[in-house]
Amino acid sequence: MISRLGSYHGGTLMTAGLGGSKTLHDSFALPMEDHLLVSQPDFFNNGLPGETEAAFCDRLIAELEQVILDAGPEEVGAFIAEPLSFSAGLVIPPQDYFARVQAVLKQHDILFIDDEVITGYGRTGRMFGAETLGFQPDILCSAKAMSGAYFPISATIIDGDIYRDMEDHSDMQGMFAHAGTFAGHPVGAAVAVEMLNIVEETDLPGQVAAKAPYFARRANALSGHPLVADVRTIGLAGAIQLKSEGAGAMAAGALAGAAKLLATVAQDHGLIIRVTGPTAMLAPPLIISEAEIDQMFDTFKVALDAVAEQVNAPG
Repeated sequence: MISRLGSYHGGTLMTAGLGGSKTLHDSFALPMEDHLLVSQPDFFNNGLPGETEAAFCDRLIAELEQVILDAGPEEVGAFIAEPLSFSAGLVIPPQDYFARVQAVLKQHDILFIDDEVITGYGRTGRMFGAETLGFQPDILCSAKAMSGAYFPISATIIDGDIYRDMEDHSDMQGMFAHAGTFAGHPVGAAVAVEMLNIVEETDLPGQVAAKAPYFARRANALSGHPLVADVRTIGLAGAIQLKSEGAGAMAAGALAGAAKLLATVAQDHGLIIRVTGPTAMLAPPLIISEAEIDQMFDTFKVALDAVAEQVNAPG
């Protein structure tokens, strides 16, 4: 399996090795020999000095190709990726990244698994992130928003050819030999069906797409703040990356805990944000109104200003 370092695909022995950090891998003797890792398509943080975004994308595609060739294409079962990697700080890939990744995978007959547990059901302004970012996976994993978080349920959506292979091999067992302990729970299924009805009846992805430009404007208005290094948005997902230690006029070491402090101060003001490294992420309910978007960013700005005062304070 090929995955991107820094992504998150689960906490089991197999899935934990498909992403995470070096610290996580060292702590739990991961990844295993079946894990092949490539870089995140994070141009802002991983681009080389003087490198263009196009050249950065060329480098990542060459890396993927080399990993496949080194392992032997016949030894690689699949490539797995999130359309947007929230756990890596909301990484938004270069425009043609996924199209080029998919071309390499098809050339070597390698399956593409799309992890839509976070991005599915409207977050990016389309039903699935794959539609927004322009690729067609062979397998799609979904959960969370599938039931509006009212009931635990997940689903794996597979290509017809893959299903037929599974069905043919299941005939040897006399049953469909692929299931889990809680598969097909009637309550979970009923809640998910109703959620899908609501998504379609209210055109929830369309609502997100309509509000996304306003969300982006409010987020990008923070780009000139003395603590802010980068702002990234897509649909109703946003990331505000804080400056690294020593950047600008900040005292050495002052920013080490700035993002964590920001999360604490924001929560004290009634706003819950997720922090990964130096990056604060905002992923509001998809039914949020423009007035509530204003309230969210106004509160975030208050917290950001409060943290700026603390990290700049003498001593």
